[in-house]
Amino acid sequence: MNRSGKLLKNKVSASIVSFTSNGKMAIVLKGEMPKKPLQIILSNTNNFEKDPSKKSYITVWGKDQEINYNGVAFTINPKAENVKIDKTISQDMYMKDLYATAFGNAEIKKFNDDMKDSKKNYSRLDTKKKEYQRRIKQINKSLGKKNNDFKQDEHTNSQKETSYTTDDYDNMDTETMSNNDLKSVRNSLINEYQSIKQQMKDEKNNQKAIQNSIDQLNDLMDDMDNLTTLSHNYKWLQDK
Repeated sequence: MNRSGKLLKNKVSASIVSFTSNGKMAIVLKGEMPKKPLQIILSNTNNFEKDPSKKSYITVWGKDQEINYNGVAFTINPKAENVKIDKTISQDMYMKDLYATAFGNAEIKKFNDDMKDSKKNYSRLDTKKKEYQRRIKQINKSLGKKNNDFKQDEHTNSQKETSYTTDDYDNMDTETMSNNDLKSVRNSLINEYQSIKQQMKDEKNNQKAIQNSIDQLNDLMDDMDNLTTLSHNYKWLQDK
């Protein structure tokens, strides 16, 4: 619909592309576009739950209009100065490529960004895990334990607690600390170490989930030509 009321019939053709059943759609207009805004109204005539007593409205050129169908209205301006031309779109492109341009590429980019963030966090956790391993092994040496012993100690004296924390460890003189203090600090370090290992496992699972989403989206786009519904059912209206 052109606001001036002038019909665009025979100058512009319209198609509605529905990609699968996920609600994503594209409106394709071809022809000589006016240098003025156009009002587009999408209507669903297959309303199986139609209730005559229930009023519906759409906004056309800033004014509410009562309708007896399911519909939505919005305004476009194909010749606006801020409209960018996507040169990847062509009249004879496959539906797979149209979906990728309209939605898929942005979704893939988001998944790739999420994967990049997850791998970055995994690397950070791995560095942290190795540092805790180093600290635990150093205490193991002081306590005469095996180098790769990462099992917690049971306190031999439950009444005595240490005031040391894992953050203080680098400033500690392990040679002057009691075995009980060393074991307590070691247990705290092992707790942190196990927590980091779990976080790394969670990140790996997250990466698998992201990759699965990427694979599913690629499979969806590969089959998009068979999943797309195309409608040429349209009419041009004069503004009243």
